[in-house]
Amino acid sequence: RDKKSPKRGKKDRSKSPKKGRSKSPKKGKKGSTEDARSSVGSGRKAGISYYAPTHLPPDCTVLTAPYVAVSLLRGVIGMGDIYFWTHQVKRIIAFFQKPEHRIQVAVSLFRRVVDTHNFSKVLRLLSHLEQAEVCERLGYLNVFSPLEPMMFYKLNLARLDDREVCYKLFKMALSDDSAVNIHQLKIDGKPKNVNEDAKMWGVLCGQAAMGEEPKTVVEFFFTIAKKRLK
Repeated sequence: RDKKSPKRGKKDRSKSPKKGRSKSPKKGKKGSTEDARSSVGSGRKAGISYYAPTHLPPDCTVLTAPYVAVSLLRGVIGMGDIYFWTHQVKRIIAFFQKPEHRIQVAVSLFRRVVDTHNFSKVLRLLSHLEQAEVCERLGYLNVFSPLEPMMFYKLNLARLDDREVCYKLFKMALSDDSAVNIHQLKIDGKPKNVNEDAKMWGVLCGQAAMGEEPKTVVEFFFTIAKKRLK
């Protein structure tokens, strides 16, 4: 009996620390590493969504090459004294396919164009809607040149600048008897056939009374004979 009692005591002492060592530290290590990994992983995911570029348009999910080119072009223009000829602007715009990019490039480069009287050649590369949007942003009176008036026009005659440009085109059409100058005329969105005579201005203005500002919107494509340009 005396020999067995210490053995039982030794067994009890040996078991208690083993159990304590095997359970408490192992669980602590596993739990800490898993929590750390999960926290790092969630942090990365949150970082990607949080640091996504917010300067992109709402419909852009990735940074496309044309968008980068437009951004870089704006940065280059703002750096210093860099100017372009219209034939260079035409080549730059031809690189882009989406209307919004072509409009942005045309508007951004306009103030850096040397031969602004030839800017209508740049606009003729664009669609009618793109031309109207560019001229809406820049102002028709800034874009218009009597040396190169051949392009598409969408003029709101309630605006003084648009009305002045329309009147200049009307006078040019009257003085040119060799051919028809105004094509595909629309007044307030409705097609209209009008003779190019003195009464045409009243039709374009919607027969507005004397001293009353017209409120019509006219759309047409203006052409002119090459002989007259020479």
